[in-house]
Amino acid sequence: MSNFKTDDESSLMAEDQWLKFYPNNVTVNVKVPLGGGEEDWNFKGQIIQMSMDPKTTMAELKDAISAYIGNMPPKKIRLRTFNHSALKDKFSLAHYNVIDNTLLELSVKERGGRKK
Repeated sequence: MSNFKTDDESSLMAEDQWLKFYPNNVTVNVKVPLGGGEEDWNFKGQIIQMSMDPKTTMAELKDAISAYIGNMPPKKIRLRTFNHSALKDKFSLAHYNVIDNTLLELSVKERGGRKK
C-alpha cells in the first residue's frame, strides 16, 4: 500500500490504483518558510508551484525544489502535508495520493530529527 507516514495509512489508495485515476501531471504547491535556514536558501515565505509527474519521488521533488530556491541541499529539505508527518524520499506523489494543488510545507530537516 502507498502513502505518507500518517496516523491512518489505511485510508490511502494503493499507488498503482491511484495512477489509474490520476495519470497526468499534478500541480504541487510548496510553502517555503519566511526566514530561517541559511541566508542563500531564499526563504521568503513564498509558495512555489511545480507541475510534476505523479510517479515523481519525494527525493526527485526535493532536487527540483533545491534547484528552484537555490543552494539548499535536498537532504536538508523536509516535506509534509497538513495530515501527514515527514514524507519519505523513496515514495512517490502517487504513493501519497497527491492531487492537483496539494500544499506541501517545506522545513529544514535537523540532524537527528531535532527541531529548532
